[in-house]
Amino acid sequence: MEFSPRMKRNMLTAHAAAVGSMVLLKNVNQTLPLRPAGSEPLPVAVFGTGQVRTVLACPDFSLYRGVSILDGLTASPLVKPDPLLAHKYRAWALSHPTGEYPWRGLSMEELSEENAAAIVVLSRDEDAYDPIVNNDELAMIEAVTRAFPRTVLILNTPGYMEVSQAAALCSAVVYMGIPGQEGGAALSELLTGEAVFLGHLNQSWPRRRADFIQANQVLDIYAGYRYFDTFGTELLYDFGYGLTYGAAELAAVAVAVDGKDLVVSAQVVNTGDTWPVSQVVQVYVSRPAGKLPQPKYTLCGFARTALLEPGRAE
Repeated sequence: MEFSPRMKRNMLTAHAAAVGSMVLLKNVNQTLPLRPAGSEPLPVAVFGTGQVRTVLACPDFSLYRGVSILDGLTASPLVKPDPLLAHKYRAWALSHPTGEYPWRGLSMEELSEENAAAIVVLSRDEDAYDPIVNNDELAMIEAVTRAFPRTVLILNTPGYMEVSQAAALCSAVVYMGIPGQEGGAALSELLTGEAVFLGHLNQSWPRRRADFIQANQVLDIYAGYRYFDTFGTELLYDFGYGLTYGAAELAAVAVAVDGKDLVVSAQVVNTGDTWPVSQVVQVYVSRPAGKLPQPKYTLCGFARTALLEPGRAE
């Protein structure tokens, strides 16, 4: 179909929103970004049917354009998805509306010889949202990580996942969420360093699903992150957590009273040498001395810096 000027503007808006919302949860041994050492694209093996059946919107919403994870990676000049493996997943998805590709028939050793890194995609839609990594998915991740020390786990899910065991196996973890029609293109830019991660978690991620369920049953003043902070639940990732490729430090923090207002100021410094960074400064208040019960901490303000080049501060 031919896109109108308005549709093209909306595509750019959706793309920017997708780039800004994805969260880098783990990145060790310089797994990300995926960049070639020479002039040729970096060969990568992509696993998981979610690369083709990428969840981009709620089930009742029809997109006039949708970029899957595999489509986004294929269009990138910096990476090259393994063509035979990609063909197998595309063919399987065409004839099987649901279900995971029978990955046990793949030779991980041969794939690791042909590819420098692996990407594993776990997908959930809102109608079938189970936050548990099932046994087959975990077995696939174990098999991939045995063959590929450089493995990126992509969580294409509506929210929280109990991923402690899976995340420990992988050298990088990205929470993609359900990012809208441009999701695959935005993810590709982030994985290859054409864009930098800006996102932060909007909910706490406990290690155990039981704690997540219990917290969701608590309303009123202990809803969300307040529950986990107040009652000391063990978390895998905190509310507001999010990594980036660069390095930033919080400096020159000051607190002052202006009439009835409490004014907090801070300086964010990009201390890295290569990557621009943008950070969100979060301010929490604790009120333990009142007569009524209170959460341990309450978020009372936050502000995002501009994109700071190395050596710059705000």
